[in-house]
Amino acid sequence: MPKINTQLLREFVKNTSSIRPGKMIPGESYYLFEKDRVTKTNTITFCSFSLKFDTDKPFLVEQQKLHSVLSATKDEYITVTDGKSIEINDTKYKTSHPVMSVENFPGVPNAPEEDGCDIDQFDIDALSIAKSFVSPNENLPHLQVIHMNENYIAATDCYIMYYEKFDKHFPNILFSKDDVSIIQQYTMGRIFDTEKRYFFSAGDYLYSFAKTEAKTPDFNTVVSKLSDSSGGFTIDKKELITFCEIANSYTGSAIPSCVLSNEKISLISSKNEKVEMPVTLGNDFEFAFNSRYLLPALKAIPVSELKCSIPNTQHKAIVIKEDNFICSLMGFVPQNV
Repeated sequence: MPKINTQLLREFVKNTSSIRPGKMIPGESYYLFEKDRVTKTNTITFCSFSLKFDTDKPFLVEQQKLHSVLSATKDEYITVTDGKSIEINDTKYKTSHPVMSVENFPGVPNAPEEDGCDIDQFDIDALSIAKSFVSPNENLPHLQVIHMNENYIAATDCYIMYYEKFDKHFPNILFSKDDVSIIQQYTMGRIFDTEKRYFFSAGDYLYSFAKTEAKTPDFNTVVSKLSDSSGGFTIDKKELITFCEIANSYTGSAIPSCVLSNEKISLISSKNEKVEMPVTLGNDFEFAFNSRYLLPALKAIPVSELKCSIPNTQHKAIVIKEDNFICSLMGFVPQNV
C-alpha cells in the first residue's frame, strides 16, 4: 500500500498555511494527492510540491481533516488504502480516515515551459511595500491590486500611490494582496505568465494564481505629471508616524482629518479633541490628509526622512521621491479642522 512521509507532509502544510480558504468553496481548502505530487488548493490558488507517493488513484483531503491526521500520529509514514482512506497504524491503535473523490474537482494547472522572469529580494520587497498602499476597501476591487509591468511595480488606492522602477523587464501581471502575501515569504523565485494564469516557483514549490481583472492607471503617465513639481520640504518619518497613531486613537471610526502646515500638524476630532505637533517645513503650504490611510504606507516607505515636493497639478498633493521610487499622497477638503 502507498505510504506518505509525514515529516515532509508537515513541512508542506506549514509552508502553505498562507493559502486561505477560497470564496468559491467557503470555509475550506484541500490537499490533492497524485502520483509523486501533493497540491494544496482553495480552487483559486494552487501550490504543488514533489512528494514520493506511488498511486494511480488521486484523492482529496480537507485541510482540517489532514491537520487532524498529522496531529494524531508520530509515525514516520501514514498509509493510503486504495485511494479511499488514510490509515494510521500506531503501536497502541489503528485508525482510518476516509478521503474524498477528485471527481468534478478542478485539475492542477500545468506549469508553463517558458523561461519566465527571475525576481529577487529587492523585487519582493517592492511588492510588499506596494501592498501597503492598496486600498483596504473590498468594495473597490480595482484598487486592490499590485501592478507589475515592464520595469516597475506600483499600487494605488486613489489617495496614496507607490511606484518603484527597476532595471529589468517584468511580465504584465496584476497581483492580489493574497498573492503577494504568499510571494513575500520567499527571498527569490521565478514568475511565469500565461494566458489564463500566472505561476511563481520557489525552490521545490510551484504556485499557480488566477489572473486578477482590474483597470489600473497608466503609472508612467501619472509619475510624469507628479515629477513636474515646485517647492519642497523635509519631514521626519518617525514623527509623522507618531502623530498618525495618536490621531487614529482619537478619531475612532470617524475619518481622521489632519492638516499639515508650515508650523504644525493638527487634528480636531469629531468630539472637538485637539492634537497638535510642531514642525518646521520652511514652506507656506497647507495640506489636509487622512491619517488612517497614510499610516500603513508611511511604515512601509523604505526611508527615514521624507523629502517631499509639491506637484504642479490641479489637485493638492505631496510627492515623496527618491532615486528609484516615487509615492504620492492626495489631499482632500478637511473636516472639523
